[in-house]
Amino acid sequence: MAGVATRATTQQMSGTRERLLRSGARLFAEQGFHAVSVRSIVAEAGVNLGAINYHFGSKQQLFEDVFAAGASRIVGMRLKLLDHCRAGKGRPPLLEQVLTAYLAPGLTYGDNRSEIAEFQRIRARIVTEDSDLARRLLRRHFGTATERFLAMFEKALPNVPRPLLLWRYQTLIATVVYAGSSWGTVHSAPDEGTAEDSQALDYLVPLMAAMFRTAPEDQPTDATGLLTALMEG
Repeated sequence: MAGVATRATTQQMSGTRERLLRSGARLFAEQGFHAVSVRSIVAEAGVNLGAINYHFGSKQQLFEDVFAAGASRIVGMRLKLLDHCRAGKGRPPLLEQVLTAYLAPGLTYGDNRSEIAEFQRIRARIVTEDSDLARRLLRRHFGTATERFLAMFEKALPNVPRPLLLWRYQTLIATVVYAGSSWGTVHSAPDEGTAEDSQALDYLVPLMAAMFRTAPEDQPTDATGLLTALMEG
């Protein structure tokens, strides 16, 4: 009987932890890390007030565990697809393959799309709310995958200098986070047109490929001069 009771207790504790993770993820995505209170998380999870401290130690650790789970899911899918990218006769250009491997998990590929969009919102919020925490979490959970993708981009585009490649990669990151967070509505447009998820990959892969392929010599270099001209009328 003691063994049965122990298993039941373990399952109950595991269920409480999972409810806290799911409730935390929903609230962090909706309101951001700093705006969410411990009381609101435990209320949504239907658990007692001390549950967060018991299972995680703090609200921040709960947030970091939520972030780690979301990042692990996306990184795992990206690297699985990246492993299948290779140049070869009859295959799409390597650049398009790598871009698809990066973009698809944040947009259309994989199960639990709502949870992936939720993580994208969490990521977008923490970048604007707490840049130090964001920098630490992004390096910890995306750093290794970033180096692998950059290596493949360098293989596909050997003539693009790494500093320029890094700026283009940064633009790729911003694009997929915004598009994949279900914030895809163009809010400033009169009709607030929205890109359908099913079309996002078809639009973004060629768009990003054109950006990455721009020859260094064709890259505008005097943006400051252009700004001065515009300011002077």
